Amino acid sequence: MDNAEFTELTEATVRGLLNRVPAKYREGFQVALDGGELTIAVEGLMMTLVDDQVPVTRTEHDNLALLLAHLKQPSSALNRLNVRSQ
Repeated sequence: MDNAEFTELTEATVRGLLNRVPAKYREGFQVALDGGELTIAVEGLMMTLVDDQVPVTRTEHDNLALLLAHLKQPSSALNRLNVRSQ
């Protein structure tokens, strides 16, 4: 995945999940995206999804796996996501 693909996937994934994350975090994610802080957006999103057990689809799970791999981040948190059937 090149940087353009990473940017596109990050923005689509974060924006797609915004309506499911607790409202108190939404503005922070929006600011991170608008400021180009994509690594912060991905890492923060993963923590929020795991800590708050926000439901994600299998496709979103797979996209998060791609983003973490691109960032060379551990994928262990993926096992703690609340994956729901689509």
